[in-house]
Amino acid sequence: MKTFQSTVTAGMTAIVFAALFAGAANANCNVAKPGYLQASHRGMPALSIKQPAPALVPQDTAPAAVEPSIAGYWYVRFFAEGQLVDDGFDLWHGDGTEVLNDTSTPSSGNVCIGVWTKAAPLTYALKHPTWIFDDAGVNLIGVGIIREMVMLDPGGNSFTGTTTVDIYDFSGNTVYHAVSDLTGTRISATDDQAAYPSPIPGLPASIVNR
Repeated sequence: MKTFQSTVTAGMTAIVFAALFAGAANANCNVAKPGYLQASHRGMPALSIKQPAPALVPQDTAPAAVEPSIAGYWYVRFFAEGQLVDDGFDLWHGDGTEVLNDTSTPSSGNVCIGVWTKAAPLTYALKHPTWIFDDAGVNLIGVGIIREMVMLDPGGNSFTGTTTVDIYDFSGNTVYHAVSDLTGTRISATDDQAAYPSPIPGLPASIVNR
């Protein structure tokens, strides 16, 4: 997605959170031995004092719920004040990189690359840097930074979020700023018609009925 006579694709500064894990250890020390009491009268059997059996501590063996990942192939749509301004196919790789192929013309740069990180549970930040050229598409005149913050649905098959586009000239001045909303629908390798009813198998109906 290019803007400023070129369509700019999506991105967001990365925020890295580290998870802390704590482990618990149980110690079982048997320091007491059985003792014997001798009776003062003959024929009285000795009494054995036995240690009580250790109490069993119940363990929670239920598996933890697995959170879905943003990694996968998505159909994304970008909206400004409720109007569709761009859409495309967005590939989020498991290694934290991303590629967007949007509906702008190839000459304007319709394929952009980005980097993403998990910012919080079900929340992801993405950042796209991109070059900006003049109207003739010849001279390099600036840099665009596109940032996204998206929230993945707990089911893992859709997301919503916001996109911020900033374009800078080479003096560091901001020459363009825009904010839009976005939605994403996961594209599956199977059950295309059931998940994305469309005259074209494998495509969401929304891309056909634009």
